[in-house]
Amino acid sequence: MDLTGLTGPVTQIIVAWSADHFNARALHVAVFSLIGAIGFIVSASVSPMAYKTRYGMLIMALSGAFATIPPLLGWITSNVFSTAAVGLAIAINVSLGAGFGQIGGVWIYKDTEKLKGFPSGHWTNAAMLLFMAVSSILLRFYYVHQNKRMLREANGMPVRLFKL
Repeated sequence: MDLTGLTGPVTQIIVAWSADHFNARALHVAVFSLIGAIGFIVSASVSPMAYKTRYGMLIMALSGAFATIPPLLGWITSNVFSTAAVGLAIAINVSLGAGFGQIGGVWIYKDTEKLKGFPSGHWTNAAMLLFMAVSSILLRFYYVHQNKRMLREANGMPVRLFKL
């Protein structure tokens, strides 16, 4: 039974609901980025002939990586303060991520590394997911700091805070 087609969407739905419900998009992105990175790291590290391990790590890597998409889209739309800018922000986010990501995939998954198990592609994906984990945590700290500053300066007036 091929689980790769099932685990991604199920994980995405659960993570999207949880991230929104707990207002913890950054933490969800960081955790699932780390899960995806671990999957790619193990896949890059084991023998190309370790098919069962590589298949399991592929499921783990893709479930982790794809689970970050809904909280990231929710996060960007929640923190854009103009409704006119929401559509533009989503369009830029998706087009840059999908467009440039797929173009880069051609270069990092080299046909010459097929017999080695595509280590360059797996290490690159792992590095990008680790970067995303660190970036989301740093952005969360920044938003917490900005929220405190805005509350201090609001003098009792209502203020729209950043979603975390």
